[in-house]
Amino acid sequence: MKATQTLTGRERFIQIAAELFLTDGFGPVGLDQIIGAAGVTKTTFYKHFESKDDLILAVIEHKHREEMAAMDEYLRLNATTPRQQILAFFDAIDAWLADNDFRGCIFLNAATEFPHESDPIHEAAIGHGEAVVTLMREKAIECGADRADAQQFAMDMYVLITGAIMTRRTAGQRDAAKRTAEMLLERLLARS
Repeated sequence: MKATQTLTGRERFIQIAAELFLTDGFGPVGLDQIIGAAGVTKTTFYKHFESKDDLILAVIEHKHREEMAAMDEYLRLNATTPRQQILAFFDAIDAWLADNDFRGCIFLNAATEFPHESDPIHEAAIGHGEAVVTLMREKAIECGADRADAQQFAMDMYVLITGAIMTRRTAGQRDAAKRTAEMLLERLLARS
């Protein structure tokens, strides 16, 4: 992330709001709290966003782009084959879960706090999950799996990822289920 001094006004709101939303939740964090943390006026806020929901949507979209770019870079730097990249994904998840500052997944939180499927915030949060599934499916296809097997494998991986996140949040365990991912990957490759 850019240093705070180099952020535009909009980016600063997004960064501050993302931290507050992840720590306290979307509902409990009020607009006045965000504006106060940014050290600006309501007029300044409304120059950048139409509403709190508009800001939440911007945060979700920003975090999606940021996290997918970070994951892409991590996989490029830490693995060369599709098989290695699938497993490296779980290494990255494990490192994230082990971080003392881990506060959960902003996308799962948003999907839960905005449960209506037609809500743009819910749609954006679900879109992140769909992107992860697509990434896993494409890596499985690159490993030689057919489309149907690759889709099922990708969904299984997503269940493992979300399960690992929720286990860390609710039970304090940080196991990202890499062993299970390896077993499912070996089973997939044996069928291919």
